[in-house]
Amino acid sequence: MRRAELPAVLVLFALFLGLATSAGAHTFTTQEFKCPIDGKRFTAMVDGSGYQEGVRLDLKPVGPTPAPWIIPVCPKCHFVVYDEELDPEVKKRLRPFIFSKEYKRLAKEHSSSSYFLLAKIFEFQGEDDEAIGDMYLQASWEVEYKKPERYHPYLRAARDAYSRSLGSVSRERENGVAVQFLIGELDRQLGEFERAEALFASLAATLESPDGETWRQLIALERKLIAAKDSAPYQRPVFVEQGSQQEAE
Repeated sequence: MRRAELPAVLVLFALFLGLATSAGAHTFTTQEFKCPIDGKRFTAMVDGSGYQEGVRLDLKPVGPTPAPWIIPVCPKCHFVVYDEELDPEVKKRLRPFIFSKEYKRLAKEHSSSSYFLLAKIFEFQGEDDEAIGDMYLQASWEVEYKKPERYHPYLRAARDAYSRSLGSVSRERENGVAVQFLIGELDRQLGEFERAEALFASLAATLESPDGETWRQLIALERKLIAAKDSAPYQRPVFVEQGSQQEAE
């Protein structure tokens, strides 16, 4: 599995905290793929490059950039081709699921989101909950505008997967803080303000080191939005060293 090509929460938060960007405009390219499940060869348009100008509190990139990057889907069996060179044992386990009536139903009902289907594939394979949460989160970005009725269900599925993952990470370490912050942000977008406030209040109390200053400012912003009962997505602001903040341009 080419997990390096699939961003995990900690990788995304490294970008989130640093606001790094990559040069170039959002471009597309057409490539040929071979489905590892049914062997069908097909061409699909995929992302070539992008320029990231910022990032939202839910980690969605802002600017002329893929959000998320396109993953091709086999037009025959609807397998999400995240890796063309699957291990033979993995293919053997996956084929009954991909050819099942249940997966065909999911592929038809959720054709607007390859990442939702990939989340279901990951669930079937028993991938860790953080990886599953990553897929549901990016599924929410896919449908935010083209299928808005699915936006909150996908956010909730991501939130639930990340919540399950907390049992396997240290909440005080960077990854644990990142996951908890993201859970709180998704709770806020879902309008579950009491739950979000309780999480952020608890998280703020654990950030004692100087390294936690940026996190404290982000949490203060979240709690301000929660107090206003504001569930809209927002771009992450830029914090200066003195602790004041200005909106990202």
